[in-house]
Amino acid sequence: MKILSVSVTGYKSVQEETVLFLRDNLTCFIGANEHGKTNLLNAIHKIGEQKLDPADANSVLSNKGITELPKISYELKFEDTDKQQVKELLDEQLKVLEAAIPSTSPSPSPSPAPEDEEVEPESTTPDSNQSSPKQMIKQLLKDIGSGEVAIKLHIDTTSRKYSYKDIDNLSVISPELVAKLENLLPKAYLFAPSNQIADGVTPAELEDSKFVEFQGLIKLSSFWNKKAELFKDGSNSVGLRTQASRKLTEEVKKLWSQGKSDYNFIINLDSGPKLSLAIEDNTGNFDSPSSRSLGFRAFFSFYLAIYAYTSSVSPSGYIFLFDEPDIHLHPEAQKDLLRELRNLGKSNQIVFATHSPFMIDKNNLLSTVVIKKQTVQEQPKGTKVIHKPYLSNWLAVRETLGVMMSDTLLYAQKSLFVEGTSDRLFICAILDRFKDELNIDLNYLSLLDGDRKSEALGVARILLSEGRNLVALVDGDEGGEDLAKQYLKLAKDLSKEESVQTTNLKTVTGAKKPVSIEDMLPIDIFSSAVNKYIQEIHKKDPIADLDKELAKKEKTMTRGKAFVELVAAHLSVAEDKIAKTTVADFFGQLIAEKPEHPFPESAKKLATELKASLNLE
Repeated sequence: MKILSVSVTGYKSVQEETVLFLRDNLTCFIGANEHGKTNLLNAIHKIGEQKLDPADANSVLSNKGITELPKISYELKFEDTDKQQVKELLDEQLKVLEAAIPSTSPSPSPSPAPEDEEVEPESTTPDSNQSSPKQMIKQLLKDIGSGEVAIKLHIDTTSRKYSYKDIDNLSVISPELVAKLENLLPKAYLFAPSNQIADGVTPAELEDSKFVEFQGLIKLSSFWNKKAELFKDGSNSVGLRTQASRKLTEEVKKLWSQGKSDYNFIINLDSGPKLSLAIEDNTGNFDSPSSRSLGFRAFFSFYLAIYAYTSSVSPSGYIFLFDEPDIHLHPEAQKDLLRELRNLGKSNQIVFATHSPFMIDKNNLLSTVVIKKQTVQEQPKGTKVIHKPYLSNWLAVRETLGVMMSDTLLYAQKSLFVEGTSDRLFICAILDRFKDELNIDLNYLSLLDGDRKSEALGVARILLSEGRNLVALVDGDEGGEDLAKQYLKLAKDLSKEESVQTTNLKTVTGAKKPVSIEDMLPIDIFSSAVNKYIQEIHKKDPIADLDKELAKKEKTMTRGKAFVELVAAHLSVAEDKIAKTTVADFFGQLIAEKPEHPFPESAKKLATELKASLNLE
């Protein structure tokens, strides 16, 4: 099963009922210190508890004499394998119940009563009650067949119970079902920040939970089943330790992009017997784990603890909760960590708390939740959640982290320059649509726009002087070709010709006429965005049959120019008064509501080319 949502009331910093929606794969809690991120992680972790501790009640409510708190409820959904197991159990129970009902001959129909005589209603049989075991089981089987099943688990200071629709306590109806649900409930693990990796262990210590990271180290090397042999002398054991060292080095280099060629891991045998770990860096120096940086140890121990607890390098069906897993990590390593969390999220639910904007997954904006304490008229209202913080240009995130727009001077390693702010938003929509199909990771990409071309060229100069590579995406028209020449000239002036690549939209599509990024968008959604801009911003009637009007003009010009001309004429304003960025923002909102809506083939071609040129896999 997976958690759909968690309802928390009166638990630690949470006062009023707060509903937290979790994603199937990855959920990120972001916020300032002491606003309740850790408390919500703990609330999710309580799914394995039989009852809650009254000492965890919110102190504000406790001081008001409210004693029945805290309360936590979990809304759970069945995976396909869960449905099959529950269905088999309920089918068996239904057979038993139906067999227990004796068959009787049909009773004769009663004679009609005289019109002036009241008829006493027939007594209701237990089986006609919708809450009877038989009817409940039938309803559940029907709902499982249609996929509409959301079981709830409620935990308070005195009890733990499951409910479903109008059935308050499933154990009264079917104890067997409750036992099955407990068995299907995913195991939840809460990981606090860690940087403890022992330099070495004895055979007894390797079995001790205090040395969980070293356990994970041996499992990561794929030699856990042969761990006893690693502690022995002899050529065979020497060979096993050599193989384990190579495998460990290979696995770590996959995870740690900052050290792809900098580290070798050597598992040695010391007297005792005792296994020790030595780490060789690119200078030829050997160090123990405890002498490495806090960032490296934090990153490394993160994986080792997971492998130790799950006994698998590819765990499945867990809920992993991480409190600040990015602490001590360089931004590039944070992105590596985020990539691995996403990989874990393919078969587990991952929830983590962070302060870092680098840990926001650009591949799935809905995965980010802002956690923030709120007050109303100077009265504390406790921890609250904001589920769509990407709205209003991430204002909620920037406010809670104290980050201003002027703080975003630093850019990602891979930079894509586009002509305007609206182009940046449209490119985001295109890459987001094809990211899964083409295996694109957006977290390593920065998008820069050139609405002020002189400023864009200035930023490009800075990045090139730092040894960065950049790709410039330009419209397939005269202006785009001129801009491409300016980027290439800049690269030549700096002797950085190999560091700049230009991509012309006309070349991507193979079209004979001029091409803009708008030409690569679904025309119906784009037209709706334009009319939404006309209606909501200018309070005017929309343009009738806008998609047809655009199609006429597109025979001789780009769609970007066509829609500006049409809107300017419709509103009787100058073309430079049309807010193209607002149209792009509306497009993003509309297309997000239709995740299956098709894009033109040219959009996929563009996404494919950008993936290759920017190495976004």
